[in-house]
Amino acid sequence: TADIVASVSGLTLLTESIVSVSTTSPRYHPEVGDVVVGRIIDVAANRWRCEVFGLQDAIMPIRNVTGPGSILRRKGHEDELTMRTLFKEDDVFVAEVQRMNLNDGSV
Repeated sequence: TADIVASVSGLTLLTESIVSVSTTSPRYHPEVGDVVVGRIIDVAANRWRCEVFGLQDAIMPIRNVTGPGSILRRKGHEDELTMRTLFKEDDVFVAEVQRMNLNDGSV
């Protein structure tokens, strides 16, 4: 089995079956290629706004999300109407950072 390693150092907290690390250092600075664990905080027209514990919130566009069965296809208006079947507020996800906005630091 693969080990899960925290990307920050700090105090380990165990709540039921969830392990988290409370850091004393500055917030995470994501880079392209990083794998992040995040939480959905808002569902918008064609994207999800996500907390990845960085300096800015992350945006996950619907066009970059694979559907059930790992199908990546062009998304239309019907997909935007049913976005909450994939992710809704407070869902946790794992994703790879694909792009950074150099102007404001958003992911």
